[in-house]
Amino acid sequence: CGTESRLALTAGAWTLGVAFQALILFLPLSRIGIRYRPVWGIKGIGLRSMGPVAAWSLGIVGVDQLTSIVNTRVINSAPAVAKALLGLSEFRVAGNATYQNAYTLYILPYSLIAVSVATAIFPKISRASADHELDTARFDLSDALRSVGLLMCFFTVAFIVMPTPITLALLPSISMHEARLIAGPLVMLAISLPMASAYLIIQRTFYAFEDGVRPFLFILLQAGLQVIVLVIGQRFISPIHWVDLLGASITIAYLIAFPVLVWMLRRRFGGRMDGRRILMSYAKSAIATAAALVGGLWMRIPAYALVGGLDQAQPMSRRWLGALTVCVVLTATITILYVGVLWLLRTDELVVLMQK
Repeated sequence: CGTESRLALTAGAWTLGVAFQALILFLPLSRIGIRYRPVWGIKGIGLRSMGPVAAWSLGIVGVDQLTSIVNTRVINSAPAVAKALLGLSEFRVAGNATYQNAYTLYILPYSLIAVSVATAIFPKISRASADHELDTARFDLSDALRSVGLLMCFFTVAFIVMPTPITLALLPSISMHEARLIAGPLVMLAISLPMASAYLIIQRTFYAFEDGVRPFLFILLQAGLQVIVLVIGQRFISPIHWVDLLGASITIAYLIAFPVLVWMLRRRFGGRMDGRRILMSYAKSAIATAAALVGGLWMRIPAYALVGGLDQAQPMSRRWLGALTVCVVLTATITILYVGVLWLLRTDELVVLMQK
């Protein structure tokens, strides 16, 4: 079976899987009495209000693709440039594959938690927007931002404290050297996780108000800043660290651009956004994050010693079991510290999450 046949099989199976996920939903819909009836034509489906939002969303996709082209060209060239300038083997330098693996790990909590919350909150805020109930929309948005921020800060700690063990536990077939290469950009990306998750919820909020312009403006600003940091940074930083630089540039761009997004959101809500509660929640999460980071980093040496270290010379099964054990020990440590500090600070969102 050739490469093209394997690609066709993989892509075809993926497409069939997505189609199955969509079609299987008709079964529960029919059981609750909802019948599918196709409507021909485009009149009456809300295209007039939906069209501009869709157009701006396509603009976001375009900006994202252009940014990805620049990013990919930079990190794809890193191994070759390192070989030419430093005489290093291309296989010893992080490139696009390293970044893609790091991004896959980084996006897991984002996909499982932030996307789920954003999907659930969208119809609620849309309903509140349609009924002109700004206070209800403000409450729902504040609740989602505070809850998601609390969870994402925890995952930020986890990725910073144990990037290599997490990588080895979830990608057991890779080598120790590859795991260490992945750890760099993973840590850099992890710092932006709370902001990226908050942006997703805020983006859905703007869409609920049929506003596609402001999410586009934010992405244009964030992507532009990210590319500028990356392109300038590569002139001063060794190609060995270009993939780390890409992760750092994304975080730096979020840090600079996020206040603009908050300003636009406040204007949408008439200058009132429940800012005090949101700020207090994130401040408490930041304090808990700092405590968990200190404790987790301090526990790394004892955790590694417990399993006899992680080494390339070990059999893959033993290395995987060791990485998994380190993850369990360090996860328990940071969980106790993170939750404990939040409890001491009397964080309301912690109580709500535990009740759920």
